[in-house]
Amino acid sequence: MRRVVLEAIQGSRRRLSLDSFTARWSQGPEAIFNALPWRQLELDWFDGWRAALLPTVQAAMRAQLMNLRIEKASEPVSQLGFSLDLTNPRAIRWAEEHAAELVVQLSEETKANLRRTIADMYIKGVSPREAMRILQRQLGLSARDGRALEGLRHRLEIENAKRIVENRKPLPVDRLDGEIDRYANRLLRHRAEVVVRTESIRASAEGQQELWTQAREQGYLQPADTRRAWLITPDERLCEICAPLAAHNRLVGLEEPFLAGDGSLVMTPPAHPQCRCSIGLVFSDAEGNFRHPQA
Repeated sequence: MRRVVLEAIQGSRRRLSLDSFTARWSQGPEAIFNALPWRQLELDWFDGWRAALLPTVQAAMRAQLMNLRIEKASEPVSQLGFSLDLTNPRAIRWAEEHAAELVVQLSEETKANLRRTIADMYIKGVSPREAMRILQRQLGLSARDGRALEGLRHRLEIENAKRIVENRKPLPVDRLDGEIDRYANRLLRHRAEVVVRTESIRASAEGQQELWTQAREQGYLQPADTRRAWLITPDERLCEICAPLAAHNRLVGLEEPFLAGDGSLVMTPPAHPQCRCSIGLVFSDAEGNFRHPQA
């Protein structure tokens, strides 16, 4: 998933055109900002996320199918005639809708970062060619990462100015550019890693939920006899958002959301970025009672 997302963002960097920068440069920062091909960039990101999410959902469905057992049956449902539909419209629709949500998030963060960057460059009198290079590096980064990248560039410029004052040979421009480019790529990879780790959990949980929904529709899971349990990692990293989700009295129905510690309703993990939780099925006992597996 990370490779697909990174390729989509890095590919969108190549869409920046020096001609469009040069033509709009004299019109001010807002004209430069509006000259960026935002629609095409967002389509690139959407295609990348959609291509990454749907296979993850489908892989989770296949993996969970081998382990899904129903009440009072020793065999997994895969051996009881259950028919798994990997191309169910729900799964495809979820991948497309969530890809669109991620694009909106990435686009808003990127626009805020690039708007600030363009204004700073315009004030400093940066040339259109150098401006395009800077924006290519910044594209896809958050405002925080953008400031970190600009901070490195500023420190290197100060270091070179100091070398000149001390009659030392300044660092070559290509060496400076190479160091900045490498740092920009590290920042992008780190950001992609954090986002993809969270979204991989989300897509896997969605695949699991889709499998359960199909099992219910085919009569293999009975809503009255089945509950979902939020499963935590009980260590020192357990947070205030996830702990209440796994309370022993917090079992929910197959299509019912959980109530998180911050008051939000959560259907599946993750409850927050880099959440480590999962969910599992709980069946009623002979008396019709349910017991949380971590109780």
